[in-house]
Amino acid sequence: MRGIKLLFIILNLAAFTISAQDEMHDSTSVKLLKPSQLKNFGKNALIQGDYSAASMYYERYLKLRPGKYKAAYALADAYRMNRDYENAKTWFSKSFELSGNEHELSMFYLAQMQKMTGDCKSAKENFTKFRKLASGKDDLRTFTKLAKNEIAGCDSIKDKKPLLGKIAITHLDSTINKVHIEGSPVFIDSSTIIYTSMRVSGKVFETPDSSANTRKFFLASKQGDDWNFNGEFSGPFNSEKENVSSGALSPDGKRFYVSRCAKNWKGKMICALYLSVKEGEGWSVPEKLNKNINIPEYTSTQPTVTIDPVKNLEVVYFISDRKGSVGKHDIWYFTFNPKKKTYTTPKNAGNKVNTVNDELTPWYDNENRTLYYSSNGWPGIGGLDIFRSRGEYRKFTLPENLTSPINSSYDELYFTSASNGQGGVFTSNRPGTYTLKAGSCCDDIYEYKRLEYVKVDVIGTVSSTKDSVVTGFLPGTKISLYIIDEREPEPVLVKTTETNEKGEYMMALEPGVLYKIGFEKKGFLNKLVTLDTRNITTSTRIEKNQTITSLPEDVLRLDNVYYETDKYELTPGSRNALDTTLVSMMKENPQLKIEIRSHTDDVGTDAYNKNLSQRRAEGVVKYLISQGIEKDRLVASGYGESKPLLPNRNSDGSDNPKNREKNRRTEFKVLGTIERTTIINDGEHVEYD
Repeated sequence: MRGIKLLFIILNLAAFTISAQDEMHDSTSVKLLKPSQLKNFGKNALIQGDYSAASMYYERYLKLRPGKYKAAYALADAYRMNRDYENAKTWFSKSFELSGNEHELSMFYLAQMQKMTGDCKSAKENFTKFRKLASGKDDLRTFTKLAKNEIAGCDSIKDKKPLLGKIAITHLDSTINKVHIEGSPVFIDSSTIIYTSMRVSGKVFETPDSSANTRKFFLASKQGDDWNFNGEFSGPFNSEKENVSSGALSPDGKRFYVSRCAKNWKGKMICALYLSVKEGEGWSVPEKLNKNINIPEYTSTQPTVTIDPVKNLEVVYFISDRKGSVGKHDIWYFTFNPKKKTYTTPKNAGNKVNTVNDELTPWYDNENRTLYYSSNGWPGIGGLDIFRSRGEYRKFTLPENLTSPINSSYDELYFTSASNGQGGVFTSNRPGTYTLKAGSCCDDIYEYKRLEYVKVDVIGTVSSTKDSVVTGFLPGTKISLYIIDEREPEPVLVKTTETNEKGEYMMALEPGVLYKIGFEKKGFLNKLVTLDTRNITTSTRIEKNQTITSLPEDVLRLDNVYYETDKYELTPGSRNALDTTLVSMMKENPQLKIEIRSHTDDVGTDAYNKNLSQRRAEGVVKYLISQGIEKDRLVASGYGESKPLLPNRNSDGSDNPKNREKNRRTEFKVLGTIERTTIINDGEHVEYD
């Protein structure tokens, strides 16, 4: 039953469909049915996803057979799946009482319905009761975890500030929003959206050969502050036999991914991904993607498209319930290689975004390398909340709740922004939507507008230096932008660019973020610098000019790396010195291979000094490895007393302590760059020459 409910919410296909069975058994004829008939009709209606009919049958059944908690639970579940939260709340409470206060899921869903209707105080109390009832029961472990998240969501509401700042919300009018579900709004330019709808004013009757009421793509455009309906989306995308669930344009506007849905032979609604390609002024007939992407018995839907800026691959994130999912419906992704015309086998986006419950309606912000999506598995305000995670492939930051007023205690889905970043649209079933019956049954499209939009850019030049002398600008320098998130063990890469022929670069940033910017070019030492926008409150442009140094050809001395007399163990001060110099440089330059050189003065025998210096060099290498530097990038060499910088004795044969001190040194030399394969985020490979 939960899966059927998900198709109602997730795929946006249900539209208060009235079956032939429901047409036969109106409220008058239902009174003529026997209790056993009512119960059977109710079960069948739930299986078919006909929740209105199910509630009608079970209500009548309970009048004839009061006190049946399982029937009360089924009625409550019918209301819940129909998103009639008030009636669901009433009947879950009755179901729990009729069970002798023992039916755990009645208590869980009672608490959930209380939260969905904005009563977090009661919800917290009842989620806590549920956790006690379910303690130690393996079959309820997932619900126990969800209850913990629901409580955390209630506790976090009062402390959360709007993530996007001050926002105005507008409900699009009835020329666009109708009484059934509107979904999947996607911008095709800054003032035009494609969206899906079933534009009928009354109930929809489903018959075996029904094709008149399929969901289709439509257009809406904005003029000034007003949105206007703009007709059916022209092209070969809509179908008279299948529902369109959602669509997504590639960033270059030349490829349009379409999700179409139909029932399979088992009666399960299955969605599959299709592709249409721009051909002049028109579009090709959508072709179904391969069976690695569209597994026949599983759903593949709700695509969003971005471009990997490093590998220039098209990356498609989508929703599926296939094997390997963390929860019920997960975010997955695959890539398309435009040169080879090939698709990779989909991979799960990982547990930084996916939970034991549902993740839905992803939208990828290509400019800021940020994934927005809806989830009811992370701590939230109510039902499905909108979250964001920065990163790509499987490497994302932990999610952030967009909070109120974007999110409410109801369901929010399909968040997307216009290209100017100043606003966008989403869908919600919050009170005020246009409906036929239940007040929260159906999603409408809402616009959000950022009232305090802050635009931040960083610009600058990159120059080369050698022996501390600037030698010129560096075109083709790779610039990488990382976010420093205190919840993450390492910086997260969010975007890359390159300097132009004049050595210039520019990147858009977000306010309120701590960044690191990496500068990388073959033949030069990489550089990583910090950039902080956390205190920026007005639109601004930051100038960040940077110099990077060519790879050193000479041997370089490591200052402040000392040893006790006749010892080879590093002192604490020496380790600190290595941390701030060599460890930092090696992490910033993962392609470098170096030789650690250790030297002594001439006190002692040649063999003794050779052995001591080798052990000291190996001690440095061992420490570098302990700090995460790969072993194959390091060579330890002990030179003993064979390469003094200065004479150990004066010309008259007397000792020269100052020279001896300089001869007892540790150095390193860059041997070059090595070809190595570095794992980047999702297992794709980048070669370093």
